[in-house]
Amino acid sequence: MNNQAVGTIVDEAINYGQRGWRVFPAVITSQNKKFPAVKGWKEKAACEALKIKELFTGKHTAIGMATGKSSGVTVIDVDMKDGKNGFLTLERLGITLPPTVCTLT
Repeated sequence: MNNQAVGTIVDEAINYGQRGWRVFPAVITSQNKKFPAVKGWKEKAACEALKIKELFTGKHTAIGMATGKSSGVTVIDVDMKDGKNGFLTLERLGITLPPTVCTLT
């Protein structure tokens, strides 16, 4: 077992903010549906620690990240659906992705 201390979700959000990633609180339901926990999240998403602490005072279970043109962050969602592996499909098409941050959702 890993004996490293695990930070709170707010600590992790601040860590993301320090990378320049604009974050907001999100909620994951028991059906694994994800949605923002604050109205106006596109405008409220922040990377400054103080603003993040203010945003993450309500009910939340996850960290959302603003992506797209306004954030300078591009996301490629590669899925495994209907028994088809999206990564293998990209490989067969000759598309290679650069080394990057990855996450499981």
